[in-house]
Amino acid sequence: MGLLDRFFSKPAEKHIEVKLDAIEEFVQQNTQGASQERERAIANRFAEIKHALKRVQESVSALTHAPIENENKRAIQVVSTARDNLIRQLTSLITRLQPPATPGLVEAKAYVEQSLSLLEKEGKMVGKNIAYTRALLQEQSKLLATNMQEMDQSLGQLKKYVNSQSNVFAIEQLLSEKNVLKETKQQVYREQQSLEELETQLESLAKQHEIPTGNIATLQTSPSFSTLTKIEETQAALLQQKQKIFSNIQTVFLEIDKPVRRFQSLVQAERVFLKNAEHKELLSLLLSDPVTAVKRDPEGAQLKAVLGEIVQGIDNNTISLKPKEVEKKRKQVETVMNTNFADSFFWKINEIEKQLSHIDKELGQNTVKADIEKEMREQQRITEEIAHTNNQLQKTREKIEQQKSEIREQHAALEQQLQQAFGANITLVNGD
Repeated sequence: MGLLDRFFSKPAEKHIEVKLDAIEEFVQQNTQGASQERERAIANRFAEIKHALKRVQESVSALTHAPIENENKRAIQVVSTARDNLIRQLTSLITRLQPPATPGLVEAKAYVEQSLSLLEKEGKMVGKNIAYTRALLQEQSKLLATNMQEMDQSLGQLKKYVNSQSNVFAIEQLLSEKNVLKETKQQVYREQQSLEELETQLESLAKQHEIPTGNIATLQTSPSFSTLTKIEETQAALLQQKQKIFSNIQTVFLEIDKPVRRFQSLVQAERVFLKNAEHKELLSLLLSDPVTAVKRDPEGAQLKAVLGEIVQGIDNNTISLKPKEVEKKRKQVETVMNTNFADSFFWKINEIEKQLSHIDKELGQNTVKADIEKEMREQQRITEEIAHTNNQLQKTREKIEQQKSEIREQHAALEQQLQQAFGANITLVNGD
């Protein structure tokens, strides 16, 4: 660096670090003198406005006591009415336009905005009444207008000064944004606590889940479970045998379905009569539930009587069949008639059902299955709670990441506001 450069180069810009929790202190230290000066300036402008209002009040008083003289009574009445209205309006305005007791910038801003709005709202009527009053009270009206203008100028000066303090409002906004950032950080802290609680809860649930899982494994390797498995295997085999017998019964009667169905139609049409009510019921069961028919007539005596009626119907052509079917269907019905229902079906079914009944009792006494189901329900409950907790955990993590992103944005914006408000190279650092 040359000699001239050393003399004329700009000094390096000072770098300032401000902690988040120390922003208020930093602002106070750097604005304390300006704040006192600002309050003095506002207090002076308030005093000017009060003085202007006092002058207006004096003008109103002079207007009140001024005599109205004119030969034209109508003119006197118009001016008198306008003066009364004007006095009433200005008396109200003087009261409402009084400055606040505190010479703060926020109070000054609110006051000047409300006052100018009030004057704009009622100014036309005031001006109109001044114009009418001026017709016969020129001197008093002129003085009043002058004092009103002075008051308006004083308000204008206050507005100009308030507007010049935009950096102060920026600082107010800055402090507000600082509180928002701090609250967001508090939210993150609370969410992180919730996250830790959920993680602890998840660990606890995982341990709880091991209990029913271990109990199920123990039960499934117990002697009672082994016995249960054998019983259930025997039960399944017996049920399969029973179903096979049922299928055989249905197959036997399915072969004679056509002549039986036609015989039933004749009975229903009362073209053939069955004197025995039980025979009518068995005839219906042969078509709808042949297994029940066999159970109801184990020896098959009644069934064979009904089948005999059908054979007779085939022989005398009461039951209508195709000529080539007659002999075949007759033989099929006779074959079923000659079946030993008791030995072929009933006793086998009866024996299987006895064994199944005994198995049901054994199953009722063996509680291992109920115990396993109870443990499985508990296992499922914990599994669902784990899933719910994991879902909450994921949502909390996402919320924290979103809030951290907001914190980064708020931090950068707050740092920029600090730099703009104080015109310095300021870095905002976390102090918490």
